[in-house]
Amino acid sequence: MAIPGTYAFCTLITPPEGVTLDHLAHMLAGEGMSDVHSLMLHFARVPPMIIAQVDPALAARCAAMIVELGGDAMVTTMEQITRLGGTMRVRDIRVHPGNIEFELWRGPTAMVPTSRIDVLVRAHDSQTHTSAPKPLTRASASMQVIRSGAGLSNIREKMESQKPQTKLVTKDWLDIHTTDGSVYQVDGDKFGFQVLGDMRTQGDRHNMDRLFEMLTHLAPNAVGDTYFRQFKPPPGYKRLRLPEMRINMEDASFAFYSRWAAIVYRHVMGG
Repeated sequence: MAIPGTYAFCTLITPPEGVTLDHLAHMLAGEGMSDVHSLMLHFARVPPMIIAQVDPALAARCAAMIVELGGDAMVTTMEQITRLGGTMRVRDIRVHPGNIEFELWRGPTAMVPTSRIDVLVRAHDSQTHTSAPKPLTRASASMQVIRSGAGLSNIREKMESQKPQTKLVTKDWLDIHTTDGSVYQVDGDKFGFQVLGDMRTQGDRHNMDRLFEMLTHLAPNAVGDTYFRQFKPPPGYKRLRLPEMRINMEDASFAFYSRWAAIVYRHVMGG
């Protein structure tokens, strides 16, 4: 078991051919990575996936074993993920020949050559939030009943009728990674999508999809990722601390995933 703060994430990128996943799970479990059942649950997902959060030396040994068998695996530490730096939130985008200009909410405008954009991570997330109703006092319930014209006998009924409020909250993000390790983010809640011109439509989700497609055309060498919703973050993701990270405002699971995915794609692309 890794000492808190010293663990590493072992990522399976490609399973070795000719080796069953059950056999691979038993081999890794024999090294002390995890139990067979837990490993098989990880293997049921579509790779790449984090299969263990363990001591760095153990993670490196197991990754090397997978590579020796003909597969591909890598080890990522929280330090490597954090090293990519904080999220630079984009207020507006302007397109120039061979360059994209990012106007930031904080900091100077950045002019980025499209050749430096290497990973695009697109995410859509929806969650149901239930909030408890504000309890009614007898006085406020009485006032509502009187104003509605109902009888005073309905006061207790009014007080007991308060129900939790449920609403669906959706979020749309697009992280733009560049070869120098910078992470620019378009947040659908804080972006006008004027850069889309006539392609702009109703709804953040559709506009973000179109912006994602636009950037993949402008930066044809970039890898586009849309798999955030399939990702199961490891327990340690909440330890991620980035410069100017707003703990209660920024989605730590997406911040972790976006940077982890960029590191994985750079490994696969050879740099």
